[in-house]
Amino acid sequence: MDRRKSAIKGLEDSLSTKIYDLENRVKALEELLARRDAQVQKKDSLINIILEEKSKVQERMSVEIGRLRSELKEKKILLAADEKAEWRSIGRPKFWQRILGA
Repeated sequence: MDRRKSAIKGLEDSLSTKIYDLENRVKALEELLARRDAQVQKKDSLINIILEEKSKVQERMSVEIGRLRSELKEKKILLAADEKAEWRSIGRPKFWQRILGA
């Protein structure tokens, strides 16, 4: 009976040690999982911030492109008016030269 009790005690001790080791391993894995989860949440937050900034930059770019296109159109109109006036000034003397026979 003593040998049996001793064998059972040995098995109990061995199982207790294994259970203790497994519980520690589970605890360590849970802690690792919690840290990884926090890292993922932090990265998700950073991604959201970056996407918001990207959206703001795209909106500003769109507004600026519209402004620059408008400014370019105005400059083209002014340039066309200057060129038209220049061609008229060149054309009139030639017109008078033909009329006066010079």
